[in-house]
Amino acid sequence: MLNVYVSRPQGLQRLPGKVTAIPDDALWLDLINPEPDEEDLIENVLGVDVPTREEMKEIEASNRLYEDEGALYMTITIVTKLDTDLPVNSQITFMLVG
Repeated sequence: MLNVYVSRPQGLQRLPGKVTAIPDDALWLDLINPEPDEEDLIENVLGVDVPTREEMKEIEASNRLYEDEGALYMTITIVTKLDTDLPVNSQITFMLVG
């Protein structure tokens, strides 16, 4: 899912519905289990490579902050499902572009 947030007088506002284009005033793009067309849209519009879940898992701790073609990437590991008997490690990547 791709969520796009834009600045409004009352603060950040998420654009409703399925996003098929990124507006010029977009401030935050949030990809959660993106569909292939959503990932392609982000990569084409921003000119970046969106890492896959597998790629995020394979990044060594010493390489979790890096720059590639003008974009800054930071991957962190978080623990989820702490309220269960089987907590899970998950990775999140933040990308800062222009």
